[in-house]
Amino acid sequence: MGKALEEHIACPQPGCGSSDGYCTYQEDDGSVVGHCYACSQSHRVSGNGEYIPKEKPMTESTPREMLMAPISVIADRRLSEKTARKYDIGTTTVEGKEYRTFGYYDQDGKKRMSKVRGPNKCFSPREDSRCGPTGDTKAPLLFGIQSFKPRSNTSITITEGEYDAASYFQMTGFPAVSVRSSGQAVKDVRGNYEWLAKWKEVVICFDNDPPGKKAAREIANMFPGKCRVMHMSEFKDANEYLMKNAASKFEAEWYDAQAPKIDGLITGVQAIMKLALQKPQKGISTIWSGLTYVLRGIRLQEVLTFGGGTGLGKSELVKEILFGIMKMHKEKTGSIMLEEGADRTVQCYIGKQLNKRYYLEDVEFPPEEELLQAAEVLAPYMTIADKCKSEWSEVKIKIEYMVNALGIKYIAVDHLTAIAEGKGDNVNGTLHEILEDLNHMAVSLNCTFFCISHLNQAANKNYTEGAHVSLRDFYGSGAIMQRSNFVFGFEGDLNGEKIEKNVRLLKCLKDRNAGDRGGCKVVLQYDTETGRLNEFEPEEDGVFKDANENA
Repeated sequence: MGKALEEHIACPQPGCGSSDGYCTYQEDDGSVVGHCYACSQSHRVSGNGEYIPKEKPMTESTPREMLMAPISVIADRRLSEKTARKYDIGTTTVEGKEYRTFGYYDQDGKKRMSKVRGPNKCFSPREDSRCGPTGDTKAPLLFGIQSFKPRSNTSITITEGEYDAASYFQMTGFPAVSVRSSGQAVKDVRGNYEWLAKWKEVVICFDNDPPGKKAAREIANMFPGKCRVMHMSEFKDANEYLMKNAASKFEAEWYDAQAPKIDGLITGVQAIMKLALQKPQKGISTIWSGLTYVLRGIRLQEVLTFGGGTGLGKSELVKEILFGIMKMHKEKTGSIMLEEGADRTVQCYIGKQLNKRYYLEDVEFPPEEELLQAAEVLAPYMTIADKCKSEWSEVKIKIEYMVNALGIKYIAVDHLTAIAEGKGDNVNGTLHEILEDLNHMAVSLNCTFFCISHLNQAANKNYTEGAHVSLRDFYGSGAIMQRSNFVFGFEGDLNGEKIEKNVRLLKCLKDRNAGDRGGCKVVLQYDTETGRLNEFEPEEDGVFKDANENA
């Protein structure tokens, strides 16, 4: 350094905050340079005494450093030097190409990141190694945050781009910050939520395009009662209003910003009548007339949950229902069976078509031609999830793919308990989340789920010896009661002491639709020769009577 001129003065560098770390020196060529020992930044002092950031050379060998480019008027965006300085927007030229820098600071005024923008609006280092973000690129940051302090009587405006925040401030004089992009908007806002919540209100001013509108909706939901969303009618963003000399129009539209509309509210005579005139959905029949009666047919947009003791054949029950849908109605089905391999699931369905449990070692294996014929009948309507982990995120992806890509409307999930247990100790809470998702997907995707749930062994009932199943016996019974359209208990006696060994009782424990079919029973019998579950008429009414007494 040259001769010291001023020592221990406040640093003018935005974001530094040092009150005594800055000194000025006179170089041998007569120029004056300032250096801050707190932030390690150097500045060139102009002839009129203004402090100008000293440009760091930008080279191919050091493309990722946080560049400090000189502050000046940004003519192509009609931004003044005052605005550029407030937001730390710098401009430099390297090898005949103009680059622009945008400084990102945290709430404490410390510079955390810099974005470098090259010619042709290039932000990607893949196109130009000098471009892109540098510094702490993972931190949630708001551009311009260092220039404003929260005030409970003033609004803060959030824009989608750096130029837009600066343009808004220049046109109105009011505080504005920007997210890094629409894709990072939610993260940036969440990371600075407490700072934003201190303002009187939050006004969202995002681009008029699908990503911008989506991000605006998500952010608006974070500030209920104190958020407005601006609709720009003439131009796409705030900077365009500035460049088109439409500041007064922009300000008027800012004041006209409205509280966000809440999706899913139906009002008005026409909207009400449209729904009132919709006729009840006609359900498709099941393979058993008794179950068709209880359900009034299988309708879309429903969740059906089945629970029973281990070894009673809950999986076979659900597969029999889906097999009937395939055979009787030529409808596509999906099977997510988490406790058996895809080969066993396929063989069970093919076996039902052949009326033969050929997957057992002591049963004659059918000729390949016979298997092919059965496969040709069922394959158009049968999709099996293979090697699916008991993780709800993976199961959910498979469901969405089945419905959206393959057009499947009827899906078996076996079983809910395995998914919930894989999420930790709070099985009931996890089941509630899963069933809430299933209920939502059933409506939004227009499909129906057949779910299997295990029973709570803490109830101390011998479910495999004829004990009756109640709603409270289900794992996560509260969630199942709330989120299932129908809940069925599946009962039987594997010893055959109270009930014939191969007889099963399917009992409706909950009927959300009408309520009048709750308590109805469907008696089934398992055919050990064919592997089929068939409707069964008991010879006496007391076949299941008082099975609970000795459980």
